[in-house]
Amino acid sequence: MGIVACGDFAMSASQNMTEEKTSLLPAEEGQPTFSAKSNNSLKKILVLLVLASLYCDFLLMTIIIPIMPDILSGQNIGSFLVGVLFASKPVMQIITNPIVGVITDMYGSRIPLLIGLLVLCASTAVYGFVTNYVFLLIARGIQGIASSGIMAGGMALIAATHSPKERGGAMGLALIGVAAGVLTGPLIGGVLYHRFGQLAPFCGVAGLLLLCAFVQIFVNAKLSANANQFDSLKSANQQPGVVPAKRTIGGHFRNLGKLLNDRYIMVIFMMKVLSNGIIGMLEPLIPSYLEKTFDMSTETTGLCFSATTLGYLVGTPLAGRLSDKVLTYKLMMGGSLATAILLPFVIIYEHIAVTVSCLFVIGIFLAFVNTPAQPTMAQVVEYRKMTNFGSAFAVTDLSGSLGFTIGPLVGPAIASVTSFQWTLVTFAVVTIVLSPLMLIFRDIQQPKTKLMAADNTDMLKEKLLPSEENCESDNYQVEIKT
Repeated sequence: MGIVACGDFAMSASQNMTEEKTSLLPAEEGQPTFSAKSNNSLKKILVLLVLASLYCDFLLMTIIIPIMPDILSGQNIGSFLVGVLFASKPVMQIITNPIVGVITDMYGSRIPLLIGLLVLCASTAVYGFVTNYVFLLIARGIQGIASSGIMAGGMALIAATHSPKERGGAMGLALIGVAAGVLTGPLIGGVLYHRFGQLAPFCGVAGLLLLCAFVQIFVNAKLSANANQFDSLKSANQQPGVVPAKRTIGGHFRNLGKLLNDRYIMVIFMMKVLSNGIIGMLEPLIPSYLEKTFDMSTETTGLCFSATTLGYLVGTPLAGRLSDKVLTYKLMMGGSLATAILLPFVIIYEHIAVTVSCLFVIGIFLAFVNTPAQPTMAQVVEYRKMTNFGSAFAVTDLSGSLGFTIGPLVGPAIASVTSFQWTLVTFAVVTIVLSPLMLIFRDIQQPKTKLMAADNTDMLKEKLLPSEENCESDNYQVEIKT
């Protein structure tokens, strides 16, 4: 039996504190919390829900690729209009991301994610019956609107329901859906289209989307029935200790503008634009290089180029897990520098094995930039005591969409004036120049061991220290069982 005076706490009890139950969300006073078992189960369901939602989005984006030539045949569609078609999705994401961020901050993460799923289902229906360029463009634009809600809402939902020590792994797992959708889309689309017709692949995607929507509705109801905490996702986005002022819609948009003036957020923004711009640059240039240099067929070229996506698929969960153990700015800076070093080697040695290997490893290192950026953004929001998980992740999605829009425009433009080799060198030099900007995160990031020790200390204080009003007496003592 140990006795501690008011203001002290027993460090010898720290081991017992690590076994305390944690709630799914920061619980307010008097609010019921979940048991540890249901807590973990609900977290896993939420992460898998976001993973499946992102998978459907990027599956739909690429499943149309083998079907598109038949739809556009005989319509005299030039390369410029095809480029507009591919750019329509990220452009619509750029337009709608600020709106989605504000909605997420005002009403919570669940609404944008659910609406995104339903809108994506509508886009899928249009894809299934489209017969000309105009309706294909409309379907692509609708998908861009849905993508904003799914990405920003999904990441904000994970950030709100996971502690900083868990976010990296959870977000890395959810982002597997991006690479998996891109990788499997053309294969699934081609097989189902040639065997069962145009409607078949989109019926499968629509079914999976409806399942995701029903799962989210079920989880929402379960959370609300057990504790009034899902409705507090909005207040979970508003960090503990912060009492946000009531804002009008215009105030929320002005607050979004303030995010873009934050130096930490701007660094994340630039690195995301650059990393996604590299992928966007490679998309139009690598296939033509492979066909000209190695005289490959279109199918073989597609398989070789998918090495980048496969590397990204491998690197995403690995980078996510490491984000919980290693300082994220080191992962991002290391990934960007490694990418810059490897880029020129894609074509220095004209050997297909070297080219494909470089593309694969570049995909891994690009994942080390994009994946840790998500928990880093959440950390900045908490560090600044902002109230905008939703707007913050809308900014990250905006940067990704901007990169995918700029890359396919800037890359071919540089290559037409110089060469593909100098295009790669240019992107590599820009990456090397910008990578040291990540060092500013040394100001807000500590070694993970120190963070864990701090968390345990805070838990112990909260458990052992009496409230201030009960500490008025100098003789007040707290009895601790040992």
